[in-house]
Amino acid sequence: MAVETLDGLVERLALRRLDLIKCDVEGWEGHVLRGGMHTLARFRPAILLEIVTPSLARAGDTPDTVWSLLAPLGYAAERLPDGAPVEGYAGDADSLFRALR
Repeated sequence: MAVETLDGLVERLALRRLDLIKCDVEGWEGHVLRGGMHTLARFRPAILLEIVTPSLARAGDTPDTVWSLLAPLGYAAERLPDGAPVEGYAGDADSLFRALR
């Protein structure tokens, strides 16, 4: 099975716009984000992630990893489905991250 980073995929497809990333990779979210930092900084898409502690642990990450990768890019999170803002990990949930700056 071939594996490609988000940055590599965006470059290969010559994307000129990216508005939303829905990423359900069973704990590998941190790896996807690390492989897409240039894309996230360039396009600043909304990102829908399922944050599940045991799944992230299998991939060698924690929920705090997600926030530590996205916060420096100006992303803030809303817990779904109620849209309540969260400033860090607040329990396993689907979260929508939006670039605020």
